[in-house]
Amino acid sequence: MADALYSEAAPSRNGDCDASVASPRSTALPLVTRPAPRPCAGAACADPGPEAAVLATAAQAPVVALGDLVGAIPDHPQPLAVILALVDQGRLGIDLQAPFGSDLRLWRRSA
Repeated sequence: MADALYSEAAPSRNGDCDASVASPRSTALPLVTRPAPRPCAGAACADPGPEAAVLATAAQAPVVALGDLVGAIPDHPQPLAVILALVDQGRLGIDLQAPFGSDLRLWRRSA
């Protein structure tokens, strides 16, 4: 019975994704640093928001690791939700063929 269930070839988990959307694979990711905080003048300083911080970090290199983008908004309660929302909006690209983890490659897309 187990042979009958597991002997067939398993379908690819990303079989329906467009390979042209995935980034070119490279052996090393460039080092990304957090942008320097802007000086504020009391209550007149407006928070640019987590999306702006993620996009500023993504603009520092052609390809950025997911862990670097999460590190750009360390105090946010759901940093992955912010990053994936930017992917859904088409402002960030994501490597759909790579395993999900802190090394997942993302890049800023031109709008």
